Amino acid sequence: YKTSAGVYGLVSREECMRVAGLNRQAGVRRFSLVTSGRAMRGEELDRACSYYRELAREGGLDLCASMGLLGAEGLRQLREAGVSRYHCNLETAPSYFGSLCTTHTIEDKIRTIDLAHEAGMEVCSGGIIGMGETRRQRVELAWELRRARPVSIPLNLLIPIPGTPLQDMEPLAEEEILRCLAVIRFLHPRARIRFAGGRTQISRDTQLRAMRMAVNGAIMGDMLTTVGSTVEDDKKTIREAGYDY
Repeated sequence: YKTSAGVYGLVSREECMRVAGLNRQAGVRRFSLVTSGRAMRGEELDRACSYYRELAREGGLDLCASMGLLGAEGLRQLREAGVSRYHCNLETAPSYFGSLCTTHTIEDKIRTIDLAHEAGMEVCSGGIIGMGETRRQRVELAWELRRARPVSIPLNLLIPIPGTPLQDMEPLAEEEILRCLAVIRFLHPRARIRFAGGRTQISRDTQLRAMRMAVNGAIMGDMLTTVGSTVEDDKKTIREAGYDY
């Protein structure tokens, strides 16, 4: 769709190392390269792996990757380069997925997740709420995530982007968001449930309530097509919620 989101290739080695260094200095413990598109492959994947090898040599950060529907060989390359966790969101309930996406299926995502496990990586997998799904479908997503066996579950709140079919979607009520988080926590008692994109749309009080009842992590930095919270803002919220950082 025609939006205002920028289009560019893989970041340079210098930019990757610069941003990784800033995150390391700020106390962030995990660092990820995130790409759009169906899957990273060829020369760009080789370049990304070379970045990871350099980051692994420098130390101080656990490494993650989010590079689409990779096959076994691509995932093996990432694991050998030092990536310990692979991210692949299920996005929404299986019964709603086809209404939003026609280029691939939720089974394609599960296949990638299974291959990531086989490659020896942990899995980070979550989704987006507020896309027109029902309450039942939010529960369905939470249940389906059990197939992914994630150690980390990022929950995104839809940010309606002009130029996309969901541009006029009304935001969820904050109590609905809290109920969804509670269901995810109930079904995934040992997972790290993370605030991700869209959390700046909800009030600070609700963010704190969420962190006291379900959320115990956050994805910091920019969120692909939108800007997230700053690291310092997130650390302040974490401390206010009663967590040690």
